[in-house]
Amino acid sequence: FLRDFHDGPEEDVVTVIRGLAEAGERATTLPMAEGVRSIQYALGALLSAAPSFAGDETLLSLVVRLTLAPRTMRAHALHPLREAGYSDREIHDVVHVVCCFSYMNRLADGLGVTNDPVLGAGGWAERLMGAERVRQHVIWAAER
Repeated sequence: FLRDFHDGPEEDVVTVIRGLAEAGERATTLPMAEGVRSIQYALGALLSAAPSFAGDETLLSLVVRLTLAPRTMRAHALHPLREAGYSDREIHDVVHVVCCFSYMNRLADGLGVTNDPVLGAGGWAERLMGAERVRQHVIWAAER
């Protein structure tokens, strides 16, 4: 979603996605609420490092919360997005993207779908996550 719809430099997209992935890995060792807070904190630092996302903090904060703690979501959680100027259609689209992405990851993981190293080599996954992380994922997937 960010890659396709963010108007800023690609490096900012890479910074945010890579940083959130690293923050997520660190958060897995924490209790749920503390992990979500730590990722929200990391998001603030990442947005400082990726200035083209300056106006997207509210949206990305919702994405983090919906991804990591969907049971905490209530209608009032959407009010900050509306106050930031997002339309109901934009909110709907973002929620759908987050939910579909989460669903597809769980489906792939649950069925043991693996990453094809030939198709993935040198592609967007490496650009976003780094060659080493993609290599580790391929090894992990091969063990499944």
